[in-house]
Amino acid sequence: MPPYGTQYLRRFLLFPLFCFVFLNSLSFAQNLTDAKQIEPSDLPSTWWELFQVEDEDFEKTASTFTKKLEQIPETLSEQNQEQGRVLVDDIKRNFQTYIRIIEQPLPQAKPPSTLAKSYSIANLIERNNRLQKNTIGIQASKAAQADLLKQLEKDQTRLDLVRQEYEIAEKRSEEKVLLGLEKISLRAAVESSIRKLALLKKTIKIESQSLLYLTEEIETAKERLVSGPFELTQFARQINPAKRVWDDSKRQREAIEARAASLRSEEQTREAETKNQNLILQVIEASLKEVDAQNDFISAETIYDLARLVNEPTEVSYDQLNQSVKAWTTQLTKIKQQLTGWLEQSQRIVQRAAQLISLEDTEDAVRVDKERSLLQENIEIGQKSLSLISGLRKELEGSLFLLSVVDKKTATLQGQRERWLRISADFFFDTLSNAREMFGKTLFHIGTHPITIVGVFQFFVILLIAWWISRLITRTLNTLAKRRKGIRKSVVYRLNRLLHYVILVIGLLVALTTIGFDFSNLVILAGALGVGLGFGLQNIFNNFISGIIILFQGQLKVGDYIELDNETRGEIQEISVRSTIITTNDGLEVLIPNSEMISKRIVNWTLRDPYRRVHIPFSVAYGSDIDKVAKVVTDLANKMPSTLQKVGVREPQVYLTKFGDNGLEMDLVVWVSGKWTRRSLLTRSQYLWSIEKALRKHGFTIPFPQRDLHIDIPTQNQE
Repeated sequence: MPPYGTQYLRRFLLFPLFCFVFLNSLSFAQNLTDAKQIEPSDLPSTWWELFQVEDEDFEKTASTFTKKLEQIPETLSEQNQEQGRVLVDDIKRNFQTYIRIIEQPLPQAKPPSTLAKSYSIANLIERNNRLQKNTIGIQASKAAQADLLKQLEKDQTRLDLVRQEYEIAEKRSEEKVLLGLEKISLRAAVESSIRKLALLKKTIKIESQSLLYLTEEIETAKERLVSGPFELTQFARQINPAKRVWDDSKRQREAIEARAASLRSEEQTREAETKNQNLILQVIEASLKEVDAQNDFISAETIYDLARLVNEPTEVSYDQLNQSVKAWTTQLTKIKQQLTGWLEQSQRIVQRAAQLISLEDTEDAVRVDKERSLLQENIEIGQKSLSLISGLRKELEGSLFLLSVVDKKTATLQGQRERWLRISADFFFDTLSNAREMFGKTLFHIGTHPITIVGVFQFFVILLIAWWISRLITRTLNTLAKRRKGIRKSVVYRLNRLLHYVILVIGLLVALTTIGFDFSNLVILAGALGVGLGFGLQNIFNNFISGIIILFQGQLKVGDYIELDNETRGEIQEISVRSTIITTNDGLEVLIPNSEMISKRIVNWTLRDPYRRVHIPFSVAYGSDIDKVAKVVTDLANKMPSTLQKVGVREPQVYLTKFGDNGLEMDLVVWVSGKWTRRSLLTRSQYLWSIEKALRKHGFTIPFPQRDLHIDIPTQNQE
């Protein structure tokens, strides 16, 4: 076929396919432009493209779509109608949310403020207040962004699950209709969240940029600050009235505290607790009013000091001003910490009051009304205190800002050298204060006593010091024992172990006291300890007490050579809390529980005397001169280094013990010193070795097993 024929055929085949796709797309596009034709039971995968229109047309499209959906619940069975109505309401609500989002004006970037040539103190305070407000706004936007992300993830997960269920549901069934409605609702919610997140992201970006501009302006205002004599006079007049208000609020707080202390009830009833909490809230409210007045006084005095620095820098005592700034800064920082405690306490009381009000109690109507009235009062005072705390936090930040401005202004006027010295000192003390604050945070409570990181650190430091003191004392005793002769090693070891345990126990008690352990509840502690000993701690406690008994009795001590029931022999190396360690002649270290050392049979070869008597068996042939044998062997034994040469100890002796099958069996009985007591095998070997040489030298025969065989041969007569 000619080339042009193939090309013609290819075009002829592609033309119908193109027409089919084009007509299909036209049909599909026509469906997407008509919201009334979309059915929840037969949703196309791209149904949301219907709503991807201009923002001004979205409300019309959504209204048309929701009106059609309103009729669907009526077509369902009675048991599904209510669920259908709920889903349709959710769809309408989500579409309305989307409409409100797109109606919101887009945030516009603000140009940087024009920097003025000079700023008054009022201008500086106003800029700082605006900075705080913008900072709070950004924090709120970021918190809303985080919450919205969580909700978006939750809705998206649910939407994916509904999509899967929708695909497998039976066509045209009520289940598929309901799943379709839920699918529409979730998709609208997801799209609303996506649109809201985009808006929040842009808002946060613009607000952050504005915050940066405002921060730069505040730094410029600090350098271009001006103030006149008239302002200085006005600022000075505000100090004394603020001081009088502070003094009055302080006296009122003290009076309320005294009244609360006198009215406080020790009864353990709900009504008494409600009254006590009412008194606590009154004290908190009075304290907050005092703090508010104190902050106003500090603010007034700080503004006056700042005006003096601007107007009369040469007449200001910088050292006195530095001390004042540091004192007020420390005071306001402590107040901020107190506000957190008052906030938590007020929230707990308000929450408890609200819960009790919600409970129904009809036993005593008069008592219930009275208690309900008191609970309602607690809620009102608590909410008022919470509002005061919120406002006070902002005011405290403003006062701290002014103090920082005064501090920086003073450092600039003092000179470069003094400035760096003071900055270094302030940095050091601030770091120390921050570390103290961080390590002073409460980890948990033991009873009512808070346990902090510092408390835990002190606990372990005290234990470490107790251990170090114990080691120091034991080393000192060991050194003294080595320098002085006649002190037994076992006595020193026993004393060291007892002192070690006593010092550690005392250290543990002191450490527990520092973290707030109450030793007045020793009965409870003893009961808990008894329960523990009855279960898992029984063996540990048994071994510990057995170790103490071993140390006090002195019948087993370090250096003793003992033999156990299983014929294991060894020297005691250590008596610890749980076990006793012995070393055998083969160099093996054996750990024996202390309870077994008390309850089982133990042979102590060196209990009172470090020497012992050993029996060395040997034999000679029948017919040997046993007197000469005895003399030879005893003379040999006296020359052995292991034989004990001590007054009052019998000399070596030889005994004839048995007429054996092969010879005369004899025993050399000799006393050996403590060194050789611990080496029984070596001791026996040396004596036998020497006895064999001596007997052979003197011509004695050492018998060995032999048998005589008698054979009877019968004679011919016997045959």
